Amino acid sequence: MTSARKGYGLSCSDMSRVCGFGPNQWRLYENGKATPNTSHAKIIGIVTKPAGMMSYLKILPQSTVKEMGSDFQKVSIKVATILKAMQDQADRLFDNLNDNYFIENN
Repeated sequence: MTSARKGYGLSCSDMSRVCGFGPNQWRLYENGKATPNTSHAKIIGIVTKPAGMMSYLKILPQSTVKEMGSDFQKVSIKVATILKAMQDQADRLFDNLNDNYFIENN
C-alpha cells in the first residue's frame, strides 16, 4: 500500500480522499492499526495497481476532483506516466523475444 501511494506522489489523506475513505483511514490501514472491511479491501486492491488507479480516477465524483484541485491533475499525470513506462517495458520485452526467435529460427 505504501509503495503504491508514494509512487503516485500522494499523502495518506489524499489517498483516503481518492478512495472515498475517512480522512485518516488509509494511514490506519497502512500502519496496521485497522483492518479494511470488504468494500475498502476491494478498493485498495484496485487503486494499488496503476491501471486500476487510472480507471478509478476516471469515475471519481466531480466534488472529489474539485476538492483535490491541482493534486488530481498531478496524480493523473503520474499514473499515466507509470502506465506508459510499463507499456514501454512490455514492448521492449516483446521485441527482444521476437528478435531472439527470428535469430534462433533462421
